[in-house]
Amino acid sequence: MLYSLLLRKLTIGLSWDKVKGKNAKSIDNKEIGKIKEISQDYIQIKKGIVDKDYFFVPKYFVEGYEDDDIIIALTEDEIKNKFFNKSNPSEDMLDDDNYKKRKDFLRKNHPNFENDIPRYSVVRPGIDQDSISKEEGVKLSWEKVMDKEVKSSDKKEIGKIKSIGQSFVEVEDGVISKKHYFIPKKYLHEYDGDTVYSSLEKEQVKQKYQRDSPPLESELQKIEKEEDYQLIPFMAKEPGIEIKTETMDEELKIPWEEIIHKHVRTTDNVDIGDVDKVGNEFIVVREGVANVHLYYLPKKYIIKYDGSSLWLNLSSTIASSKFERKNEPSEEEMEKLLNQ
Repeated sequence: MLYSLLLRKLTIGLSWDKVKGKNAKSIDNKEIGKIKEISQDYIQIKKGIVDKDYFFVPKYFVEGYEDDDIIIALTEDEIKNKFFNKSNPSEDMLDDDNYKKRKDFLRKNHPNFENDIPRYSVVRPGIDQDSISKEEGVKLSWEKVMDKEVKSSDKKEIGKIKSIGQSFVEVEDGVISKKHYFIPKKYLHEYDGDTVYSSLEKEQVKQKYQRDSPPLESELQKIEKEEDYQLIPFMAKEPGIEIKTETMDEELKIPWEEIIHKHVRTTDNVDIGDVDKVGNEFIVVREGVANVHLYYLPKKYIIKYDGSSLWLNLSSTIASSKFERKNEPSEEEMEKLLNQ
């Protein structure tokens, strides 16, 4: 179960009144600043002495404490982009659906979170921190594998470990055109001092865990409950295919095996979700976690791929009205969709 992999000790907490003055660190181990004030909903972080920067971070983004550090469950870039403000916090974030889900998750797993912060630990409870086992997972302090190479079970290079989350590691591949994989820790089963080995084949890692930003715990839980990744029946995968439609001046080469979890945008620049599945004539786009929307989109509407997003020759309104389905369409319905 996913919850058995949570990497916190639940019995030890740090009361909020002792947090003031401690260091704040991002989940990718970057110094953010000192915690100056604590309110009912936010912590205020100050960075700098002369040229001061302030970050107002909603309290439920706190992941835990480690010695004199308070760990924020966001990357340095996310904290800077979302919460930088000279004077007042943004109230909008408290109403954000993802934040509400995180709040519910912490309340469920740490009922006393309003009063104290759980200890942050990157080692599963009951595991010897410095031993290694091929059967039970990597048994060592996780910071020792930062920047180490990761290889798949079929001996292919996946990339280097960039950051450590509470139940996954972020693996980065590439220098200019970077790919990111957020792999659950349970799939890392061996470490030889130089390389961490995954129990998954590279193709499985690419299909399930390649994405541009860290997953929510609810997303990871859903992935773990699902059966092995399957394409829609009669929608066989076709890597490396070239497509040409009436709206294109020249053929467009789409690396289908690499677009899982990439964003999909419409002509009115609306992100309608991420690529979930690929087939002969369609892509399936999934939006949301709790309230899921599925779009079965014919490939003929694809007009551009820039490495991070697929662009469609459709407005978001048309995509929703014509191609959104609650359930997988039948072959007859797919034929109708293709002819629209």
